[in-house]
Amino acid sequence: MNFILLGFSQDKNVRNFRFEAIADDRSRRSIVVAADLPVARRYSIPTQELPLICRRLLETTPQGDASASMVLTEADMRRYAGERQAVIDMNALKRKPHRPHVTRPDSAANAPAVAPRAAAAAASPQNIWTTPTRRTW
Repeated sequence: MNFILLGFSQDKNVRNFRFEAIADDRSRRSIVVAADLPVARRYSIPTQELPLICRRLLETTPQGDASASMVLTEADMRRYAGERQAVIDMNALKRKPHRPHVTRPDSAANAPAVAPRAAAAAASPQNIWTTPTRRTW
């Protein structure tokens, strides 16, 4: 059975999602699923995800049990919020941990590196402020 979201209407704090159920024999019937918005906010469920949760409720309900109107209960939202948090926690564990910068205890390793050209110029007696000669190839 396929479900198509036709739209929604809102009555105070309840959002009613209208779906059209299309059976395998192409027969159609209308189903309304009601979702309580304060309960969704309590479980930090974004409003954009409510139609997907309602559709999942319709898909998991046996075909004979689906009535013309259903309610997305607090238990359904709690279960969805728990699954969503488990996925977030799993993704956080997959990330590589940040490696802190390690400094060596000896002072020679912490001294700023001197560029080879600057070291050679400091060793030579010539003036380092002169402009280099122009090369022609």
